[in-house]
Amino acid sequence: MMLGFSLSNVNHARTGIFKEPLPQTIKTGVSVRPCAGVLLSVEIDKETRFPAELKAGCELRLIPALDVRFGCGRDPSRFAVGMGVHLSLLTIDYAFAYHPVLGGTHQASVSFRLRPKKNTPTFLFE
Repeated sequence: MMLGFSLSNVNHARTGIFKEPLPQTIKTGVSVRPCAGVLLSVEIDKETRFPAELKAGCELRLIPALDVRFGCGRDPSRFAVGMGVHLSLLTIDYAFAYHPVLGGTHQASVSFRLRPKKNTPTFLFE
């Protein structure tokens, strides 16, 4: 089990020529691996100007080189799907997130590892 906690903009930061305040946020979450190749996560996200929001997600490692991800949130209802491809020292991640007001957003990242991992997680279908 993994636990996480994050505080953002705790110093009441402001931005721009009008010195608009940046939102302060508190996030906490937990992730568990109930079996090989499965990661389940739950997060509570609270911004000072809005009610707390519950988010949940799942990651499935289908084969050693491929992860598939799903996630959802409430208030407003939204969802996300994505995948990660692991090639030796290179990882490529892609996600599509949908928000009922803002529409769809595509996100991608490329990561390089300087040395191989010692403990590679197992996958769902061995």
